[in-house]
Amino acid sequence: MKLTSYFSDLRNMAATDPFLDPVQAPTEADLKARIGKTHPLVGDPVDTLRAMHKGVTLHWKFSKTSGWYVTVDKGKRRLFYLFPKPGSFLLKMTFNDKALELIRNSDLPATVKSRLNSAKKFPEGTLLEFTPETLTKPVLTGLLEVKLAG
Repeated sequence: MKLTSYFSDLRNMAATDPFLDPVQAPTEADLKARIGKTHPLVGDPVDTLRAMHKGVTLHWKFSKTSGWYVTVDKGKRRLFYLFPKPGSFLLKMTFNDKALELIRNSDLPATVKSRLNSAKKFPEGTLLEFTPETLTKPVLTGLLEVKLAG
């Protein structure tokens, strides 16, 4: 394959999928279209958070392996990572030890608490991952409250 043909193919893919174009970050409208009917699971809690707290922002980042993904931050604090997929998403959150204790003592569902036992631990915290099948708006809202308190 010629190099010019390769770059032409990349440009054509990026033109049809804004999540693959490393030059131009997608918009929030692109995100909503990408994850489709699952958007309210994430969008509604983020909108509520934005209304209650100043400085909640979305930051787009590009990865060669996953394309564009978004982080939701409050100031310098990273609240979560969202990896959009067509009609779906993968949401990742890390929690420090104080936040883990808050989760254990919270009203969050037992299914969330039981995930702590098998969650991967990293230097920056314990990782919990969610898909639309494993996340509800109240759970994300509760976890965001823990993040802000922890």
